[in-house]
Amino acid sequence: SPPALAATARFGKGRVVSPDWEITGDTTLNLRAERAAGGNGRIYTILVEVRDAAGNASTKTTTVSVPVPSEVTPQLQLTGSGFRLVRTTQRFAQTITVRNIGTQAIAGPLSIVFTQLSPNATLFNPVGVTTAISPLGSPYMNLNLGSDAILSVGETVTIDVEFSNPTNQAITHIMRAYAGAGIR
Repeated sequence: SPPALAATARFGKGRVVSPDWEITGDTTLNLRAERAAGGNGRIYTILVEVRDAAGNASTKTTTVSVPVPSEVTPQLQLTGSGFRLVRTTQRFAQTITVRNIGTQAIAGPLSIVFTQLSPNATLFNPVGVTTAISPLGSPYMNLNLGSDAILSVGETVTIDVEFSNPTNQAITHIMRAYAGAGIR
């Protein structure tokens, strides 16, 4: 008979939340990738059982982890230019310069999270908003690190961002950087 699959998800202090998995075939399943904010990630233990026609069974387990991105802000120099009004879009543009001042290369993806964004402004066209990194709901952008997806020591990259600001009041924000795989 085909293998039987079972999975459980544990995060935080061992709390089990369902449904976090879906069996999609005899030997395949989908797992939820999101994790609790501030948690250590999500760990799935998958048990596969195979039975032959005589009823003999064999089981095997494997573990799948949802990675947690690392905060790398202290390893970076994050500099925002002044804001400039783009007349054609009526949005305020800012160039963010990111330089690796640490002692090790940083593997991507590398995201800049805009925290404490002033209430009069919204980041235009963010990649997403944080659902696992506090403060939740903070918009973020991913940096293009080139074909090697690494920000080497001393390397600098820039990203142009735009903010909608119907009040034309001052825009303020704090930038934090997160690197590596995992839900932001």
